[in-house]
Amino acid sequence: MFKREKLQEVITVHKLYLNAHPGSARAAFNLGKAYQETGDYDTALKYLRQSMQLLPKDQSLSEFSRHFIQTTAPKLMDEIDSP
Repeated sequence: MFKREKLQEVITVHKLYLNAHPGSARAAFNLGKAYQETGDYDTALKYLRQSMQLLPKDQSLSEFSRHFIQTTAPKLMDEIDSP
């Protein structure tokens, strides 16, 4: 129960951030991961794909964050597509 409430809080905060900063690959990635953890796989895929699309243009990311999203998002999408 506690974890679910925290995930909803994470989702709410990242949605607000993404609305204010629509080019944020990190916010989209974090939303995708949070939705994956709630079991909402369709929405998780939507945001993980969005993070990959935003990645090339998001200049706010460090190289580490860029590499992390670039390597982790496809793995998460594969996990969702192949349960």
